[in-house]
Amino acid sequence: MKSKLYTPLTLTVLTAASLVSIFSPAANATKRIYEYREPIDLFERPKPQTLTPKFRPIIPPLPFLVPPQLSPVAPPASSAPLSAEEYTKIGNSGSRNMRSQVTLQRSGPFAGQMDITTQTRNSVKLTGFTGGIFVLLKNADGAVIGSSDLFTAGVDGTWVGRYERTDFRQIKFDPRVAAATTQLEIIQMRSPKDRIPELMARIARYRDEARKAFPELVP
Repeated sequence: MKSKLYTPLTLTVLTAASLVSIFSPAANATKRIYEYREPIDLFERPKPQTLTPKFRPIIPPLPFLVPPQLSPVAPPASSAPLSAEEYTKIGNSGSRNMRSQVTLQRSGPFAGQMDITTQTRNSVKLTGFTGGIFVLLKNADGAVIGSSDLFTAGVDGTWVGRYERTDFRQIKFDPRVAAATTQLEIIQMRSPKDRIPELMARIARYRDEARKAFPELVP
């Protein structure tokens, strides 16, 4: 194998070409590719600078911007109307029942007025019944200070006649008794004719006890 011989001219050309390749911009660019650089976070946002003011003036609120103080809509508990509702089964089956709603006005021009609405129902086919209702007025201690009269309502069997009825009654109490009332107790029971005297005597006892305990309220 023959060795390759270079003439002095050839060596000179090769040396010049090597120097040009080393110091050329392309060679420098190639070298910069392999240089290490810090990574750049493209999603990083500059943090806002918070400035603390040296002086912050205190401005009092203007009168027309201050909301007015609203008065309570509901009246006090001692003067608001008092309501109660009672559902009673006349018997164990529930085929006969009574439901009453009572409202007592404790202040204003209608103070002492009590409104009673009673529904009497019977689902027995052949026999009816008579129901009775009265209302007790109690003060904050639970003592009876007033009582309504006994009201009765009779219904027939569903195959016989009128088996459902609604009655409305209105009673007037002393306004002082109404103002002192905090509880209403509705009593409903079966009231046949032979039991009416017994129930009337029971109501009379309630009134006598209230008259003795509160003579200034109960006449």
